[in-house]
Amino acid sequence: MSHKLNKVEKEKCIDFLFLYGDVIENHYGSYDWDNKLLVQFCKQNNITRKGNVNSSGFDYFWFEAKKGNHNINDIAHHFLRHIRNAIAHSNFFKVSNNGKQYYELKDYNLKRRQTMYGIIQVDLFWQMLNHVTNSR
Repeated sequence: MSHKLNKVEKEKCIDFLFLYGDVIENHYGSYDWDNKLLVQFCKQNNITRKGNVNSSGFDYFWFEAKKGNHNINDIAHHFLRHIRNAIAHSNFFKVSNNGKQYYELKDYNLKRRQTMYGIIQVDLFWQMLNHVTNSR
């Protein structure tokens, strides 16, 4: 069952959209998906940072991360772009399962093929996002 985001959650989403547009978008190649603090945080909280399309359960993400026209593959930047798209395109939901609340996120390409899925405990999402944005 899907639940509405509260006012604080909506404000955090808007803040992230502005951060993405003002800072993140133009710094491809500057982020570190293998940042020690990010990896440690995910291990401690049993978060699968980059599963695959067949992943299941909770507290995981899968997403496409292709180099494109760049010489490097900034996986963290791809992740942040998918998060931005999920929020901006209203594919960011709060759901409940076994008494816990999760955010469910989805992103699609222009042909409507899914390119990202994530489900993560509400209390862990913003912490993880903070670790990724601070990995530069």
